[in-house]
Amino acid sequence: MRLLAVEDVAVVPAGVRAVIERRLARLRPLTRQVLRVAGVWGGEVDVPVLASIVEVGCDAVAGALDEARAARLVSVGAGGRSAGLIHALVGEVLVEEVSTSQRRELHRRVARTIEAAGDPARVGEAAHHALAGASGDDIGWAVDLAARAAGRAMAVLAYEEAAVWCERALEVLRFEAPRDAAEAPLLMSFGEARLASGEVEAARAAFERVAAIARRRGDGELLADAALGFGLGFGAIEVQWLDPVQVELLTEALDALGPEPSPRRVWVLARLSVALSFMDEEERRVALAEEAEAMARVLDDRRALGYALAARCDAWSGPDHCRERAEDAAEVVATGLASGDLRLEALGRRLRVVALWELGEVAAADVEIAAFGRIAERLRQPRYQWYVPLWQGRGR
Repeated sequence: MRLLAVEDVAVVPAGVRAVIERRLARLRPLTRQVLRVAGVWGGEVDVPVLASIVEVGCDAVAGALDEARAARLVSVGAGGRSAGLIHALVGEVLVEEVSTSQRRELHRRVARTIEAAGDPARVGEAAHHALAGASGDDIGWAVDLAARAAGRAMAVLAYEEAAVWCERALEVLRFEAPRDAAEAPLLMSFGEARLASGEVEAARAAFERVAAIARRRGDGELLADAALGFGLGFGAIEVQWLDPVQVELLTEALDALGPEPSPRRVWVLARLSVALSFMDEEERRVALAEEAEAMARVLDDRRALGYALAARCDAWSGPDHCRERAEDAAEVVATGLASGDLRLEALGRRLRVVALWELGEVAAADVEIAAFGRIAERLRQPRYQWYVPLWQGRGR
């Protein structure tokens, strides 16, 4: 059984330790164990929960808390139904008394108790304790909880927090071999979180690691996901130009996917069309986008179709196709609205703003700018937030 080397304890000043140890010395072993669990838990904890983790009756826990309160080590809630340590340092001293394996077992028990409560809002608490106690067969469970915590953080736009959960899970996975199968989705999530917070280089490094895993496994779909992530994400509002590494990775992904129609092939074709801006002829870029569009229609995949149409809008530069671009962009917006894909809707509105300006329909463009601004406020991502002041600064 392997264990993490990092200890989940803090250094307690010698003077404070002496005071705490004098008070603890008078307590029964059961009371010390109840307080130790409370220290690992953190914050206030219900008596039945303490009883469940310590594996004694509620009356025994209540008696232990009365003893600890008399020693001025805990505060007990109304009716004696809950309790918390008077200071986290009390818990640190108690936790230091036991071995690393015992400490981790306490964290696992706390994590399983929180998880069993079934409150989605507390998945982060459960993940924290599961990771702190991760060892052996429990590593997969801890990593899964961390991935769920990252997903919840992304859902509430806490992008930096999501990235931290992924990093913590990846740290735990260093002790597993082989680990590719578990590492790849975490790296994808980490990359998406870093992109959302504007940390492009960190995100790209993660996607390159995913690409390496995909090559080792001969997994074309995973390689396509890595290529799309490297190109600034699945729902990229913008794609980095003059980037031969991105083009090479997308081309490699197309070869790995094979010719069979699939949503991923649609996305990669569309992204390659955009990535080739200023690097290849418009004719080829349009052909790639139209191949993606035709495939998406065969598959009847509306989101994939939206990104294919967006790619064609991008490839149709210049004044010759303004009306067609405005119409395609409107379909992209409609698809984003129908699917609830804010990023796709934003992409369509960005393309529509440009087309409407070129058609001289300034009032209609202003409507799109206002709608785009509302999306940017909801997403809270740097990649979206800079467009509205740019557009507003252009004047009429």
